Amino acid sequence: MRTQPIGATSLGGEDLIAFLPSLIQQDVTIHCLDDGTTSIYAARVLEVNERCLRINLPRRLAGSGYLRSSRGVILIFVIGEQLFRCAADYQAEDNHKRELMITGDIEKTTRRFHTRYPLQMHIGYVPVSAMSLARGNFVNLRWKNSITLDLSAGGALLQIPFQAPINSYLLMNMEIPKFRGPFFVFGQVCWFGMSDFNRNHHLCGVRFILKEELSRHFSDHAISELPKIMLPFDKNMQKELDDYLGSQSGHRMQGENNDS
Repeated sequence: MRTQPIGATSLGGEDLIAFLPSLIQQDVTIHCLDDGTTSIYAARVLEVNERCLRINLPRRLAGSGYLRSSRGVILIFVIGEQLFRCAADYQAEDNHKRELMITGDIEKTTRRFHTRYPLQMHIGYVPVSAMSLARGNFVNLRWKNSITLDLSAGGALLQIPFQAPINSYLLMNMEIPKFRGPFFVFGQVCWFGMSDFNRNHHLCGVRFILKEELSRHFSDHAISELPKIMLPFDKNMQKELDDYLGSQSGHRMQGENNDS
């Protein structure tokens, strides 16, 4: 687990207190490191009282077991286009009271949990919904073309010609040079913005959805309609991709912009 973000700045004092209420009714990600293995959970913030965040029952995204009380965790969340992280303690006194007590400064960072690499390549994508998946119509998908501006094992930054709604879903067809492909991966739009280089295009931040967490986003019936070929991106493949991108970071990959 990478704990030192690049270019981090901190929020504290009155700035911190004023900032936290913006998390109400927002989803946050909780990383818990146990015996060298990271378990990942998601929860929604229900209430904020200074440094204390009351949350609903954390849902496991990756790893094993339940998140136990009195546990130190790393809290990660997105506001607008910006990523934040901080240390926190998780407390669960009973079934109705679950809290995250922030124990350190909130860091504003330009780095995700998975390292991003400036890999530019063409991919195919198509917007999808729970309804379209449930219909099982995968024969005549109208694929659109996009370019990645950066890539990590956890997501990608795309350049697309329209404004994708926040939390909407994309099915992507990717072929990463010298890794494997083509393969499919589902993604959820986390943020968007205007491109600085092409005013006719939008920047779209997409978080990859692991096979193990698809049931959080789509019904069991919709998932059952998916061909197996569309479900390769699991925890093992994510780790393989993370290792591969890390091993290639010192080499010039096809299509990579090494000028930055």
